[in-house]
Amino acid sequence: MSYSLDTESRDRTGLVGVLTLLVAVGLPVAAILTAGLRDVTVEPGLIDWIFVGGVAVVTVLTFGALTVWLNRKPTARTGGVGLAFSVLATLAVPLTFWTMVPLILGTAGAWLGYRAVSHNRAAGRSTKAATTAVVLGALAALTSVAMYIATS
Repeated sequence: MSYSLDTESRDRTGLVGVLTLLVAVGLPVAAILTAGLRDVTVEPGLIDWIFVGGVAVVTVLTFGALTVWLNRKPTARTGGVGLAFSVLATLAVPLTFWTMVPLILGTAGAWLGYRAVSHNRAAGRSTKAATTAVVLGALAALTSVAMYIATS
């Protein structure tokens, strides 16, 4: 039984989504559960758990939509869409790192860029936008996580 590159990549889109979900939900859950150990003056409440649920929903919807979109034949737009996600994530990091949105968008942008690099290379097209999407998205996601940990 053999799989094409596209089939393997589709399967990995779900895996990337699950890993992103684990990090995006795991960080706030860890912060909530360790609030008492960190001398936090305000006890976590229902709103904190609603926030965690919202992060989970946004992550599942984002990567669910990407999976559906990538199940279609990849196009030259994949790198551009990945770059747009990565730029938005980069711009969002300084103000909204605590929402996990830069992590989600950055990971999605980097993944789309990664997919587009191989597709564009095989088609003989430029990979500059796709490579930029990978780098910017990964940096935005990692910076978001580092800032969240540093401020928790």
